[in-house]
Amino acid sequence: MKTKIIIIVACLSSVLAGCSNKSQSSAKTLGFEDLPIDVRLKFKQVYNYCPPPTFNGSDTIEYMPPFIEAYNMNGDTAIIKMSKMMFSNSFTIYSNGKSIKLNLNILERVFIIKGDSIYYPISGNGITTYGEPRSYHVKVDTLTFQASIMK
Repeated sequence: MKTKIIIIVACLSSVLAGCSNKSQSSAKTLGFEDLPIDVRLKFKQVYNYCPPPTFNGSDTIEYMPPFIEAYNMNGDTAIIKMSKMMFSNSFTIYSNGKSIKLNLNILERVFIIKGDSIYYPISGNGITTYGEPRSYHVKVDTLTFQASIMK
């Protein structure tokens, strides 16, 4: 009986290790300086963006960074769709006829698409404040990024 349990655990461990290796092989971790120059500039632009407040009658409307932002450097539109499954915490980004499904646990939700690659921060706190750019809380050049291939 004990031998069967050990064999089952060993089989499950190898299956799980194989799955995690496959998911990591298509993604690359990069520092800010390792990003392509135009992608770096776009991240800086997005993180520093904050238009002045607008006025609607007696109300002041301050800018709030979007919950999820995606930009395509190729000029195509990037479409973000939340999962419709109950209790799902994923979303999918579509662009250039390709897509990638991502988890909402990524706190810094800014995505830049260039060619068939998508770049996004995997470190940071994700805090945003009304009336302030993302860079108010997060210095983009200190973040670690993930580069993945869209399929």
